[in-house]
Amino acid sequence: MKNGKALDKCPDNDGHNVDSADAIITSIPVGLISSSSSQAMKDAANMVMLTRNSKTSAGLAALFASTLRAVILGATVKEATIAAANELDYDVKRVVERDGNRPGTNPVHA
Repeated sequence: MKNGKALDKCPDNDGHNVDSADAIITSIPVGLISSSSSQAMKDAANMVMLTRNSKTSAGLAALFASTLRAVILGATVKEATIAAANELDYDVKRVVERDGNRPGTNPVHA
C-alpha cells in the first residue's frame, strides 16, 4: 500500500517521456530473455504496465522487443524495421521513397 492505494493501482503515466523511456528500456532485457518472440511481446508489455499506466507504451514495448529479437536472431535491421512498420500499418518504404532527403522533412534512413 502507498498512501492508502494498492500498489497495482499506482502505475504512473506522464503520457509521453517517461512512458516512452520505460517502453524502450524495459523491453530490452525482457525481450532477450523470453523463450519466444510471442512470449517476449507479452513479457515486455506486462513489464511496462507494472510501472506505467499506458497501453500504448505497453504495445510499443512489445513490438520493440519482437523487433530486437528479430535482429539478434538474424533479420537485417531493414527487414525488422519493415516488419515492425507493417504491424503499425505504416509503409516505411513508401515514406522513404516519397520523402527521401528533401529539405524540411524528417527522413527515415533505410
